[in-house]
Amino acid sequence: MDLYYSNGTNCVITTSRTPGVKLRMIAKLEVLGGTTKTDSGYYSYHAGPVSLYANGACVRFLGQVGTTGDNSDWGHCG
Repeated sequence: MDLYYSNGTNCVITTSRTPGVKLRMIAKLEVLGGTTKTDSGYYSYHAGPVSLYANGACVRFLGQVGTTGDNSDWGHCG
């Protein structure tokens, strides 16, 4: 999973390590005290991009492929 930032907008993408094979994937982005956005389904390459405006706020994000996932703590504030 990768987090990108540009002009107050955060964007997360979860990428498969076995391209071409459909797996359950999730890309989730949350703004502290604000909106949550999720893309989930069976994908061959990636889930997302999921983007939210979060200028001046902290975010956390989650990425999952199959049963393996990772999530961040609140951070990337600003």
